[in-house]
Amino acid sequence: MDRDACPRGREGAHALGADPARAAGDHRTALTQHTAALAAATEVGFRDEEARAQAGLGRAHEAIGDAAAARHHRQRARELYRELGMPDDDAP
Repeated sequence: MDRDACPRGREGAHALGADPARAAGDHRTALTQHTAALAAATEVGFRDEEARAQAGLGRAHEAIGDAAAARHHRQRARELYRELGMPDDDAP
């Protein structure tokens, strides 16, 4: 994905790259992409994308067996969603 062509910039492009990786079972790549998406979203102030990246990090950490990191990222995602008045896209 051309990160300059993505309507939401780098954070959106990284997030889009994480989904196919997760679907293919490549959780390490998904983790890397969500980490990059979080950094980019935080840098430009896209809090909704920050929440999505946090939720994605929670899923990726859970998939690789890091329960503590998964809980941390999911909690942060829930906090952001609540602050933004958005539904939690990672609800069980």
